[in-house]
Amino acid sequence: MIPNPARGATDIELSLPAEAAVEAAVYDVSGRRLKSIASGRLRAGTHRLTWDGRDADGHDAPSGVYFVRVDRGAQTEVARIVRVE
Repeated sequence: MIPNPARGATDIELSLPAEAAVEAAVYDVSGRRLKSIASGRLRAGTHRLTWDGRDADGHDAPSGVYFVRVDRGAQTEVARIVRVE
């Protein structure tokens, strides 16, 4: 679950039924990748991923709509984040 609207850091909860290779990143509305928040193998269970509200260069992302995309094998999930500052 993602709190919307979000201020500051945003936690994303990810549940895995089995160990999996995971790639998670935050994108802006134009599809530009802002920042990777997870990459690699994760064990089965619930994981908390955190986006600190910054891009890969460390700049604060402005208020707006963003998407977190989580790829795990053949499955992809996308969730919306509405950021306000």
